[in-house]
Amino acid sequence: MSTDFSTPARSGFLKVCHTIAAAGGPVYTWSSNDKDEHPDGSSTTAAYGFTQPQMQIWETVQTYRRLERRDRGAFRLNDAVTQAILAEVARDAGFDLLVSESPVAGCRLLPVHDRVVVVSRAEAVPVLAHYLRRQHIFLSGRLLNLKHSRHNYYEQAVHALAPALRGWEARVAAAGSTSEVGADVQSRYLTAISRLARALESRDDIIWSLGSYLTAPVREDCMDDFDHLLLLLCGGVDVIARGLHVALGLDPKNVQNAKLHAQWYITNVGNRFSDRPTETDDLAELDRLQINLRVIFELRNSIHNVQIRSVPALGSLVGEGAMRAGLPRCWWSLTTHQRPEGDPQSHADMGGRRGSTRTAQTGLDDLGDRPPHRTKPPHHPQLHQRRHHTRCPQTRT
Repeated sequence: MSTDFSTPARSGFLKVCHTIAAAGGPVYTWSSNDKDEHPDGSSTTAAYGFTQPQMQIWETVQTYRRLERRDRGAFRLNDAVTQAILAEVARDAGFDLLVSESPVAGCRLLPVHDRVVVVSRAEAVPVLAHYLRRQHIFLSGRLLNLKHSRHNYYEQAVHALAPALRGWEARVAAAGSTSEVGADVQSRYLTAISRLARALESRDDIIWSLGSYLTAPVREDCMDDFDHLLLLLCGGVDVIARGLHVALGLDPKNVQNAKLHAQWYITNVGNRFSDRPTETDDLAELDRLQINLRVIFELRNSIHNVQIRSVPALGSLVGEGAMRAGLPRCWWSLTTHQRPEGDPQSHADMGGRRGSTRTAQTGLDDLGDRPPHRTKPPHHPQLHQRRHHTRCPQTRT
């Protein structure tokens, strides 16, 4: 922050200048020379604007004075005021996330958290990764230089989360897929991977819905995704159990009874391999997961009964705020877009699950063949009230 208006902003930086308004009170002018690309393919450069955060500074001071000593021991009043000013600049400049490692950022009782989404670097990574996936951009590698199709990305994610599945692939390859048993096990293995990958995609859909403003259509989408997730998880586990049944050479007439969480598991896996020291760790892990499997299958059985509904929570899990489902505040960020209320493209341009008007990038999957999205969720009640800053000059490319 400076008072020098003559020097242009450096590339990749936001320059902020502090002045005093004629009527009194601080004014913070910001400017940027970075190229800003838009969903329609156009771009603008040299954006600038200003904010007058007198009210936010006053609210921060009053809140700080009411805080218990244990809640403000790691920072001072000046730190809280600086964070409030920075948040208002970020808000006016159109940023959806404010990434900060400052101790004051961890105090969720300050009013800054009702104005912008403040996260640490560790919290920002999964939020940004989820946002990119909703934009049909699937990257991996330390330098994010590896691009994947949608299907391949989620399959790789399954193997990353469950590396033991690679053992199945190696064993099937070693046994050869020409035999009847090998071909059967291989087809079940591929089916399990596919179902678990789609379960991860349904999880992303649920996060997207919970991060949106929870209108009735959005909650309905969320419940639909939850049913789909449970069905895929149970299907993936069952097909693994049946593949194991075939691989163990058990009676093929009883393959439909194979379950990893019932008597079949105890008889054919637990008791059968309990005396083998090499299998001790794997059996202990399967035993530990039995309760989780039972919960998933019991939830799946709700498909025959009243649908499981989302439970709204007043505020976030850590402080005051708008009504949201029980989701950490760091996920509330990029599921709304800075377009005027009612813009028909606002949800579609963000890669919404219910279809998109965007064309996928070359080499990536196009999700345009999915069913059209339902009524889009309204913006967060505070986001669409942002004052639109001026961009100058506007260069269309």
